[in-house]
Parts: sequence; C-alpha cells; structure tokens
Amino acid sequence: MAAAGIFFLCTLPSALFAGHAEEGLGQFLDMWVWRYMIFLLIVLFVRKRAYLTNMLFAFLLFFGADSLLTFIQVYILHLTDRGWGFGSNMLAIAGIMCMVLPLCFVVLFDQRFDRKLKYASVWTMLSIFVGLLSNKSRAAWLTCLITTPVVTGKYIRDNIKYLAVVGAIMIGFCGFFFANPSYISRFKSVTNTTTNTSNTDRLQMWQGCLTMYKNHPVIGVGLGRFKPEYKEYAKSHPEIVRTYSHAHNNFMHLLAETGTIGIAGYLIFIFYSLVHSLRSWLKSKSPYDLLIFTTILSFMCLFGQVEYIIDNSSAVRLFWFLFAIMLQMKTIEQEKNQKEESGRS
Repeated sequence: MAAAGIFFLCTLPSALFAGHAEEGLGQFLDMWVWRYMIFLLIVLFVRKRAYLTNMLFAFLLFFGADSLLTFIQVYILHLTDRGWGFGSNMLAIAGIMCMVLPLCFVVLFDQRFDRKLKYASVWTMLSIFVGLLSNKSRAAWLTCLITTPVVTGKYIRDNIKYLAVVGAIMIGFCGFFFANPSYISRFKSVTNTTTNTSNTDRLQMWQGCLTMYKNHPVIGVGLGRFKPEYKEYAKSHPEIVRTYSHAHNNFMHLLAETGTIGIAGYLIFIFYSLVHSLRSWLKSKSPYDLLIFTTILSFMCLFGQVEYIIDNSSAVRLFWFLFAIMLQMKTIEQEKNQKEESGRS
C-alpha cells in the first residue's frame, strides 16, 4: 500500500501544476482514488477467508463466460475478427486474461485453495485459452508465454503429473494455432515495423511521448493531457495519419503526462512490489506472493508495454481486486499460523 501511495502522489504535481488543474485533478481522483477503492475495501473490511473465496469463485465463473463469449462473437455470430467479451475493449479483456491465467494455474495446482475454486479455475483456464485464440492479442500471447512457465515451474518440479496437464493444454492451443496460417502471420507481424500499422502507430506515439518529455521533463504535459498534446504534435509530423487518446504503453504514457516525478513513482511501485513479492515467495513458497508477482508482472509490466492498461477502468479495478484478494488471503493465513504456533507453545 505504501508503494502504491508513493506512486499516486508522484502523479499529483502533473495533475495540479501542469496548467490544467481542474482536468488533472479529476483524472487523478478517477484513476487513483475511485478505481483504487476496491482494494481498500477488501483490505480493510474483508477479514474472513470464506468471503474472499466466494468473491474469487464468482469472479472466475463470470470471467470464464466473458472469455468464452469472445469465441462466440468471432466464430459463431461472426460479429468481428477479434472478440471483446461483455465489455467494449478487446485490449482490456486481453490484459485481464494475462492476469487471470497464472491465477488459474496456481489455484488448480496449489493445495491451499478450496476445491470449488479449483473447479472454477479449470473452467476459466480453458475459456481463457479459447479467448486468447479469439481475441488474437499478440501482446497477450507473448505475456502468457512468459508467465505460464513462471507459475507452473515450481509445481511441475514438485509433481511431474502437472506437466501432463500443462502439456495437454499447450498442445491443444498450439495445434489450433499452427493449423491456422492467419495466426502464424499475425504472430510474425510482431516484428514488422514498416507495414503493420498497429506497430508503426505505436512507434510514432512513443516518439511523440519522448518529445513531450523533453519539452516537459519534470512533471510532464499534465495528467490526462496526452490526447490533445499528441494531436498538436501530429500537426508538425505529416507521417502521422491517426491520433489516439493514449500511448498504448504504460511507461511511455506516464513519462509524457507525469514527467520524471511520475515515472519515478511508477518504477518505485513496480520494483518494490516485484522484488518484495518475489523475495517473500522464495522464502515461504506462498502461492499468494507468487500471484502478486505474476499479476504485477503481466499487467503492469509485460502487457503494459503495448497498451496503457492502467487507465482502463474495468481492467485496473480487477487488478486491484485480485491484488487485494491475494494480499488478504496471505494475511489471514499468516495470522492463523501464528495463532496455532502460540497455542502449541
């Protein structure tokens, strides 16, 4: 919580002193107060593991249906070539999939989670793999390719049977993937920086972010000001044919809008959270620490390289929801273990 607070406060100067205080303050309150509220409510008021389990169970059931809906939208209803689920943003659901897939593996493999959560995780995991194929986010494919070995490695070493589970799922996914040339072509386009407009537009935006940072290095152009500033930047760069409301990159967007102070706060939050959770996991092998690590790594760092996902309201609230659930489960388990040790002594 302290690291998050430092990050939030580091964006406040850009909200108040960059020249558009009313707009900036509104953006600040929306991003770092309203959307963070779910985290505070869970951490401060939910003190029973049964409640946390039920909340997570309900979420997994719903998100499994959400992911499966992308398949229906693409291959049954033929509404689009990339599914978006119940929401309206295909990159938002892709970012959420990146957070939830590691969660499903850990819940399924770790003995500390309830049986009903394991059943829900199987449903959601299979739905996410279908969703990854239907949503067709290259960033989500790459992110899950990195995080899946991270979360499953320890469990496979402890029980070789889990290798069969992971292997069967990956064989099915890869079989469908490589049987469709369109998927192979889309995956190869990741490195295409000449004709793929998704890539070239991002590179142009990131160059614009660097220019904004050079012109406003301390507090940036102002929180929530990327869209008008990039439109102005595009006027002097005729090669830019499309402008966007955000920079499709957590780091670049914050660099442009909040300057050195804001990006420093973000890096402090990321570095502290990753290092602290990883060290705790290496010491205790707690699944909650592992999931805090993978949630931040996948959502804030990896997927955040190609989407400004921390400003998507539904996605970031689910990030804080999952973060709080894992933190509270860890705290409750620690308190229980301490009581048991005190009783034996």
